[in-house]
Amino acid sequence: MDIAQQIVTQVAQGDFAAVERRLADRIKPFLPVGTIRATWQGLEQQFGAFQEQGKTSAVQTQDGLVQVVTCVFERASLDVNIVLNDAGEIVGLRLRLWEPSNSRRTRPMSLRRTRSPSVFTNRRCR
Repeated sequence: MDIAQQIVTQVAQGDFAAVERRLADRIKPFLPVGTIRATWQGLEQQFGAFQEQGKTSAVQTQDGLVQVVTCVFERASLDVNIVLNDAGEIVGLRLRLWEPSNSRRTRPMSLRRTRSPSVFTNRRCR
């Protein structure tokens, strides 16, 4: 789990170049330079400043090791899913956002697939 936590720490500290260097060649066309920075800044603009890392988990899939780190912001939490290949390179990124509903329970926001099977954008569930 150390790799995913380190990646989230690098993003939270603004070291986007270090994270971009970890991208596997097959994912680079789908995450042009600056995309991670713009996404993180957009999350902080929408949900407030990053507060801390929460729980972590991992599962092995056919695409690689999926490590999940919960990120707590001022107004919401989200799970950052990082898929790593055997070389420790990032081959997939996914964000799963959670926000309070009127029933005081949390509900997930779905993720819409982009051109790459491992790169997603968020979209509110109905």
